[in-house]
Amino acid sequence: YLLSYGLDAVLVADDPNFYADGIDIIIREPGGEVNIDVKADKALSKTGNFFFELIEIFWKHRSENIKNGWLLNGKLDYIYYVDVVDWVLYIIKSEEMYSYVYSGDKFKCRLIPHENYKTIGFLVPLEEVNSIYKKVGYNTIVIK
Repeated sequence: YLLSYGLDAVLVADDPNFYADGIDIIIREPGGEVNIDVKADKALSKTGNFFFELIEIFWKHRSENIKNGWLLNGKLDYIYYVDVVDWVLYIIKSEEMYSYVYSGDKFKCRLIPHENYKTIGFLVPLEEVNSIYKKVGYNTIVIK
C-alpha cells in the first residue's frame, strides 16, 4: 500500500533490531524516518471500541515479564490500526493520541487475556475517535 504512493517503506516487523521497539514499518523521508506500528483488531467492528494498550504482562517464553504497551512507546510516530473485519485502516499519530487519551479519566480500562500474555489498556469508542480525529491527526482508508 505505502509503496503504491511512491514512499520508501521498509517492513521491519521480523527484524530483531526493531521488534523490541514495536516498529513494524519504517518510511524513509528526506527529513528522517517515520516509525509505524501496525495493529490488527478483529473486535473493533463488533464492539465499536479501539483498544489502546498500556501494559503487556508475559508469563511464558520472555525474559521481561512486564513492558510498556504500544500506547506508551515513545519511538512510534504512527499507529496503523486495521479493522480486519471491515478492512478499514485508521492512521493515528501516536503522540497526539497519547495526549488525548491521558487528558481525562473518561475511558474504561480493561485487562485482555491472550495465550501467553495479558494486556491492560483503554477502550476508546470509535465514535469518540471520529469526533476528535482532527485534533489527534487521524485518517481512515478503506483497504478492502
